[in-house]
Amino acid sequence: SQPQRKRWLESILGKQVAGLSKGVLEQLYEHPEEFFAGDDDISEAHSHVCEVLQLRQRLTRVGKAKLQRLAEMLDDDGRVRDVLVYCGAHTGRWSGRGVQPHNMVRGAAGLDVERLLTGDVLTLEAVQAASDAANCSADDALSTLFRPVFRAAEGRVLLIADYAGIEVRVLWWSAQDKVGLKLLATGADPYCSLASDICGRSITKADPERQLGKAGILGCGYGMGWAKFVGTAKDMFQLTVTDEEAENVVNTYRQKFHRVKSF
Repeated sequence: SQPQRKRWLESILGKQVAGLSKGVLEQLYEHPEEFFAGDDDISEAHSHVCEVLQLRQRLTRVGKAKLQRLAEMLDDDGRVRDVLVYCGAHTGRWSGRGVQPHNMVRGAAGLDVERLLTGDVLTLEAVQAASDAANCSADDALSTLFRPVFRAAEGRVLLIADYAGIEVRVLWWSAQDKVGLKLLATGADPYCSLASDICGRSITKADPERQLGKAGILGCGYGMGWAKFVGTAKDMFQLTVTDEEAENVVNTYRQKFHRVKSF
């Protein structure tokens, strides 16, 4: 379990860790000197810790528990129902239950999923061969196969729709934030707008810095502070930011959309 892993890691490090989020683990992998105290050689201990934690991550990603839960939820006709919850999150977003359909691994690029699924029996040998061809691990391949489990009934199709920026639209309307509402009314990109203020120059959709604006809009709109922003930016947007940069993002957001802060 995660508490057990956390206690095990703390026993090796000799100090407490904030948690085992993806951002914290990646920081541990890349900058062990920030976690391992003392002047002794840390390479052996670091290698051991990384191996254990990465193996655990890989086992979790395969989704054995998800597949078991999926089998338990099957109706007599082979379909799974009632997995979507309207307004299940406090921000107003849909959420899921049971197999969590909103939380599926995107998968390994280059894996021939259709070929794997055409046979009557999916063998470990076939998975291993396909993963080798795609230059990924077998557990990456297995986790990639979870998404195709969801298919339309015969003679039907799956239609996928999403409300564009629903959280920020409802938030700015509720707070009556004129700056934000004007951005929406004029068709401007809110993420680029905030990113431009953060960076002090014009940011377009083609610029990678737009992700910084997106992380700020989606996080700070719901009260996120700079410390939380550091980990969230890493976990959700693959952005590495310093404490000072995170403070700048949060302060810039709260100044620009001050009615949201008041709300």
